[in-house]
Parts: sequence; structure tokens; C-alpha cells
Amino acid sequence: MINVKALRATMEKVELAAKRKGVPNAWNQNVWRSDTGMCFAGHGIALAGLSWIDPNLSSFDPHVRHPEWGVGFCDDAMVYFYGLTRAESVSLFHVTNTLDDLRQMVAAIEVIAAMDQEAIL
Repeated sequence: MINVKALRATMEKVELAAKRKGVPNAWNQNVWRSDTGMCFAGHGIALAGLSWIDPNLSSFDPHVRHPEWGVGFCDDAMVYFYGLTRAESVSLFHVTNTLDDLRQMVAAIEVIAAMDQEAIL
């Protein structure tokens, strides 16, 4: 099931982070995380309370530690956290996404989640 609450919270965090530039908690869709920001998935990692295997902000290591299943790729952790399909995560986490792209994708995923919920009822 899609975790709409987590998607919205991450989008809100990204919207705030986009107003900052060049700091570790800014938004930078080009990298999982760095000393100049984090992408959508990077902000999701922080929101989920997961820790990066390599704490060095300039590391390109995309692995995180999950308390239940150990070490994994951050994209896989976000698929699990958000309840997304692989295709949805690839689109949402893509390096070329603009803020408008992210807003539209999150809105579309919310519609899908609502339709899925109606189908269950």
C-alpha cells in the first residue's frame, strides 16, 4: 500500500529544502546526498530515520542501514518506505526531475493510492 503520508511529508521537506542552496539539507536532485543537498529519495531516507552506511556527505555510496533488514540500496529502502512500484520509484527519484515534476508525480501517485483504496472497499 502506498504511504501517501510519507510522500507528502517528503515533498513538503523538499519544497522547504529547495529554498536553501549549497547546504547539506538543501534540495539537489543530482545526488542522493552531499554537502550541497539531497534528492527526493535522500530526504526520504532522512524522514524514514535510516542511516547512511558511509556518514561522509561527499560519499557516493548509496547504501543505508535499515533496523529490520540490515543494509540495502537507498532506492530499495524508499520503495519499501513509500510502498511504490519499481517503475514509480525510478520515475520519482530520477536525476532530471524538477520541483514541478516532483509535485506532479506525487499528486499522480496520490490519485493512484486513492483509486487503490476505493478498489479495496
